[in-house]
Amino acid sequence: MKEVSYKISQKYCQGATQAQRDFQEALKLLRPESEETLLVWDFSKVTVVTASYLKGTLYLALFSGMLNARPQRDAGEIPLGARSLPLFTGVAGCNEEVEEEINEFFAGKQMGILFFSKKEDQKAGVTRTLGAIDGALGRTLDLLSQLKSGTAADLAAQSDERISLNGWNNRLSDLYDRRLVSRQRAGKFWVYSTLAERIKSGSRLHTR
Repeated sequence: MKEVSYKISQKYCQGATQAQRDFQEALKLLRPESEETLLVWDFSKVTVVTASYLKGTLYLALFSGMLNARPQRDAGEIPLGARSLPLFTGVAGCNEEVEEEINEFFAGKQMGILFFSKKEDQKAGVTRTLGAIDGALGRTLDLLSQLKSGTAADLAAQSDERISLNGWNNRLSDLYDRRLVSRQRAGKFWVYSTLAERIKSGSRLHTR
């Protein structure tokens, strides 16, 4: 999977107009658009961000990827401007205030988004989730992180939870639909992978 970073240039991120401009600029990094891409929004220069800006950037990008994973959705569920893209979305470089704003925004949407620890000129490393993620999905994401990649059967073999193989498949599929993991077909099975070197759902971030 290709990884690209969009570095937001302004200190104050607010309003739908500014969000639309940044969203279109970020999409220019997706070349070709048919290739699966992890788009990391770099907030290192940002000191203030508003919900209207997040709605027109991160939310729109995340939902565009979710449409690609599961196109069959109610028309009223799809935000204006979203379109199907093989896109995974994350954030990096946030100060505490910006991080909290992003966390509250996605918690209100009952969605999770990946928060990456990044150093200059390095790919995504340690990460965690912001927003809201179901407890069972969080445990599944944590377990997959330990394995780096695996099938539903692999996770079932590593866990003490007494759920069916179909249950593990459903959890992994849900994480993929939410764009928190990637997957590839291997014969008749799906192999799921985390999008970072190490991930912990909802944990305090520790940079290395």
